[in-house]
Formats: sequence, C-alpha cells, structure tokens
Amino acid sequence: MKTVVRLLVVVLVALPLLARAQPASYPATPEALTALISTPDVTITSLRDQLYTFRPTSGAPTTGIILYPGGFVDFRAYALLARDLAREGYVAVIVKMPLDIAFLGYKRALLAQFVNRDIRRWLIGGHSLGGVASCTYAREFPQFVEGVALLAAYPSSSDSLRFSRLKVASIYGTRDGLTTATDISRSARLLPPSTAFVPVEGGNHTQFGAYWDGTTPGFVQPGDQPATITPEAQRAAVVEAIADLADRR
Repeated sequence: MKTVVRLLVVVLVALPLLARAQPASYPATPEALTALISTPDVTITSLRDQLYTFRPTSGAPTTGIILYPGGFVDFRAYALLARDLAREGYVAVIVKMPLDIAFLGYKRALLAQFVNRDIRRWLIGGHSLGGVASCTYAREFPQFVEGVALLAAYPSSSDSLRFSRLKVASIYGTRDGLTTATDISRSARLLPPSTAFVPVEGGNHTQFGAYWDGTTPGFVQPGDQPATITPEAQRAAVVEAIADLADRR
C-alpha cells in the first residue's frame, strides 16, 4: 500500500513535466543508435532489447551505473552517455521503460543488477523523470545502491533522500528551461546535506540525452533553452561528475 501511495505522489509531482512533454516519445538520434554497436574498447550486450549493458573491454570493472531515461524519451538516447562511462572503466546499463515513463518500471534496475551479478558496487541515476524514478528505487532498495546521480532531476517529497546514507550528485545545466536552477535549489531539502551540486555551464535539458523530433538538426525540446556548449562537452561534464560520485567513499 505504501508503495502505491508513493507512486501516486510521484505521478502528481511529475504531471507538470509530463504536461510539457509531447505524447509521442522522442526517438534516439542516429548517432545514439550507432553507439549501440560494440567497439574495440566497449562491449555492448542486449537482453531482448529491454536493456543494454556497456562494458569496457580492458580491466576488471567493479562499479556499475544504471541510467533511467527521461519521460517520453527512447531509452537508447542515453547510449552515448553509457558508452562514455564504459570508456572510463564503469559498467553502464540503460533500461527500457513501459510507455517510456520510468516510474512505471522503476524496479527494472533489479533486472540490470541481476544480469550483471559480478558487479558489487552500484549507482543509479536518471534524466528528468528518470531521475525521479531512480530516487524511488534508491529509497526502496538502499541496500542495492551506494549513490544516485540526478541529471536535471530531483526526488518527489514522498521519496526524500534527506536522511539517507546514500551519496548523491545533482547535475544540472545552467541553460535548462525545464528543470531550472531554482528547481534544483529548492530540491536541496529533499537531498542529503553531503549532496554535490554540479552545474554544467552552458548545458541545457535536451543534451543530457541524445534525442530529437526525427527531423530537426540541433533539436531543442519545447520549453528548454538552446545550449551554449556542444552535446559532447555536456556529456563529458556529466561523465566527470558521475565518476567523481563513484569515487566518493
């Protein structure tokens, strides 16, 4: 019953963001889809197209990061971020969600962790509504994750992490028109005092993933502001912030 109530609260919190999103999901860009192909430095495996695991081909990774997609965004739009995390020595997993809404499948991290049972240290994170859902998972299963990486996101009040022992990074773009700096500032009361707030100067909401409307080069999600840095630069800043979070003890 408590889980049902929390989900209802999450839905209510998410409604403003959902109202600004289009009903049809944004597809992954061609570049993101290309990143689903293994390369000499990253091996990519798929479980019936429900999740993709990105592993570095060298070394023995010990830490994994599960990424939940933004609302109405194809989960494969986060393949470039997952690939770049794998190149830094982490196992990264992107997970498909029912109707492309992460809080409808917030427990799917359990499957990602089961498939990658050799990894003992886990972080979970997500973009926008995916970040909301990652907090729901972390609050319900704190024994399975060490930390949360929020990408233009924050928890619902019912899933406050304020008094948890989790390490958290709140990563946001200074040009984000959907999850604004004011939103991030107000969310501090829902996060541990040790939370690292990481501004990505010139970054926006859209460039946390690699998605578009299918026709417009340089696409910017409605309600967002154009970024003043490249997608590559924003992604590099996100990877650095997640790596810093993983290294915190």
